[in-house]
Amino acid sequence: MKKLLLSIFLFCLAVGFTGQSNAFFVVPNGGFEAGDLSAWLVLGERGHVSVLDDEVAYGGTSYSSVEGNYFASLTANTMLRSTRVSWEAGDSLEFSWAFLAMDRLVHNDFARVLIKERDGTLVFQDILSTVKSVGSYGDTGWQEYSYTFTKAGTGFIFFDSVNRYDQNNDSILLIDSVRDSAAAVPEPATVLLLSAGVVGLAGLRKKFKKR
Repeated sequence: MKKLLLSIFLFCLAVGFTGQSNAFFVVPNGGFEAGDLSAWLVLGERGHVSVLDDEVAYGGTSYSSVEGNYFASLTANTMLRSTRVSWEAGDSLEFSWAFLAMDRLVHNDFARVLIKERDGTLVFQDILSTVKSVGSYGDTGWQEYSYTFTKAGTGFIFFDSVNRYDQNNDSILLIDSVRDSAAAVPEPATVLLLSAGVVGLAGLRKKFKKR
C-alpha cells in the first residue's frame, strides 16, 4: 500500500515539474566577469567603454563591483548593446547601475537604458539619472533597476551615457549584474494537477484505512 501511494505521488510530482514554465532569457557576460566586453557591442562617435574593478567619482567616491570582480564603465558619448536576447511576457530585466556626473548642472549630462526589438522598434526606454538629479559633479551610488516585459519579443538591451551641450567633462554610467529575474513557476494547469494528485492520495489513504 505504501509503495503504491509513493509511486502515485512521484508520478504527479514528475508530471508537475515537467509542466513548469521555464521561460527565461540569459544575458551573456551580464556581470562582465569575463574581464572584457565579450557578447557586447560598443556604439557611439566618441567616448569609450571599459571593464574595470574600480572607478572613482569626481567627488572621490570609490566604486567596486556589485558582484564578482568587474563592471562596465561607459564614458559619454557611448552606447553599449547586448547580444540578441529573447524574453517572455512577465520576464524581468534587472541590473545594477551608478551615474557619475563629471559636469556642471547647466550641461545636464544623462544616462539611460533602452530595449529594442531586433527590427529597431523601441520597446522601452528610461532615463536612469541626470546631472540635475545628482547636482553638479555628484554621483548616485550603486542602484538596482528592474523592468518587467509586457509581451514576448526578441531584441537588444542598450545602455548609454550622453554628454549634452558641450564636448568636455564626460559623465560616466557604471553597469553591473545585467540579468533576468524570471524563475521556473508552475503553470495553472500544473498546480491543478498537483492538487488533484494530493487530494487523490488522501482519498486512497482514507479508503484503505477503512478496509
